[in-house]
Amino acid sequence: MFMERICREESAEVFGDFPIIKTKRFILRNILDSDCYDLFYIFCNKEVMKYSGMSSVNSIEQVKRIIRKLNSFYLKKTTLMWAIEDKSSGKVIGDCGFINLNLSSKRGEIGYLLKKDYWKKGVMTEVISAILDYSFKQLELNRVQASIDERNIGSIKLLKGCGFKKEGVLREYIYDKEKDKYSNLILLSKLKSDTLI
Repeated sequence: MFMERICREESAEVFGDFPIIKTKRFILRNILDSDCYDLFYIFCNKEVMKYSGMSSVNSIEQVKRIIRKLNSFYLKKTTLMWAIEDKSSGKVIGDCGFINLNLSSKRGEIGYLLKKDYWKKGVMTEVISAILDYSFKQLELNRVQASIDERNIGSIKLLKGCGFKKEGVLREYIYDKEKDKYSNLILLSKLKSDTLI
């Protein structure tokens, strides 16, 4: 009972005002209902959504539902997802954060989506680096992990460039219904101690 109270108090500090992170080119902030139009152009793109584990959307209402879900998970203290706002345009160009956050065990699983126009421009390296810094220093996480479809070579390369290490493979974990094929899931992680090396 005492430990539960301590965990509740710790998570209350993190889940008070939404944490805003600023990088050189971007503002990472909470996802607002008004972001639905910017996010629609990301979530409706089949190429962007290909390895996300979600189907692409075809209406603004679907995006609004996703935003409401993310906000409800935030209130339950299990998710912490930032909108990536481009400082120069004021547009939301993607999202990044913890799709699964466990503060009591000091670990989180990171996930992200980025508008295709911004691929291969160093956006996610900048964003993930800032989130990792926040995670290890402010959230005091010990471990950040990611589960990536083995076909998503770009994402695996990105995470390795951010200091993640491959831990293993879940064989034939993902089923592609359209192609009637299975693919493996790659597990990667970065520990707080890795940042000290």
